[in-house]
Amino acid sequence: MFVASANQIKDNPFVHSKVFGEFRRSLLRRFPYAIYYITTEKQVVVYGVFHCARNPVAITDNLKERY
Repeated sequence: MFVASANQIKDNPFVHSKVFGEFRRSLLRRFPYAIYYITTEKQVVVYGVFHCARNPVAITDNLKERY
């Protein structure tokens, strides 16, 4: 499940739209989890895997702290 999503991100990181600043979100097949990541020219950096039932403000605050 996580590996399939990670491989999809690795193969085509720009397929997911930006949801918060530069952060992109890939929903896992086993919803309600999502991978939040940022792309650069040479790499993809994963900043977290979060349960989507969490408060969206808590997720964005957590991403701000990690970035």
